[in-house]
Amino acid sequence: MNRLLLEIRLFIPKVLDFCTSLLFCLRYLPLSQAIKIPFLISYKVKIDELHKGAIVIDGAVKRFMICLGHRGFTGIAHQQSIIHITKGAKIVFSDNVCLAQGFRLWVDEPTTVTFGKDFYCNKNCLIRATKNITFGDGVLLGWNVAINNCDGHHISIDGVDRPNDGDITIGNHVWIASDVRIGKNAQIPNGAVVAQMSLVNTRFDEERILLAGIPAKVVKINIDWKK
Repeated sequence: MNRLLLEIRLFIPKVLDFCTSLLFCLRYLPLSQAIKIPFLISYKVKIDELHKGAIVIDGAVKRFMICLGHRGFTGIAHQQSIIHITKGAKIVFSDNVCLAQGFRLWVDEPTTVTFGKDFYCNKNCLIRATKNITFGDGVLLGWNVAINNCDGHHISIDGVDRPNDGDITIGNHVWIASDVRIGKNAQIPNGAVVAQMSLVNTRFDEERILLAGIPAKVVKINIDWKK
């Protein structure tokens, strides 16, 4: 009896996830894509704001190619997963994209966030955009990473307003370690690694570099990394 109860307890969340995923696809995707159920989304994910047409799938549509609110390092707690995409904004997904438990995908302006193939972010990652954010292929984010391209408030110097937001571009095969912060106008090139607890707030062009520090600077060149 105890084993049966345990199996039922494990089965119910799977049913809820499947129903949530199907309804999500039917509500926010074209019918030709929705019937293939490309999203596997946890029933615990909160949809704060999202509009039909905001989600774009780049490439062939496959079942459960995009995972939202699942997986993540079991050794840390996670917060509520939230999606907030204002009207006119676009989220572009490629194949094999996963935003783990506790993610917050928050787009305040009509702009675009693009996820390349084989993207993974661990628990409690914040992606907040008022300008474009672009991830290349094979990007890996640790837990508690915050990517935010808006200061939130305006600053003026000698009476002249300073720009308070700017695009963020992250190249292919980039590893961003846990607790990293990435701010406006940041560019992280192909093959780069960003060390734990660093702050990236400027452009880097040379590929295969190790960035570390607050603010981050190049500490090693000609590096390689693998999952």
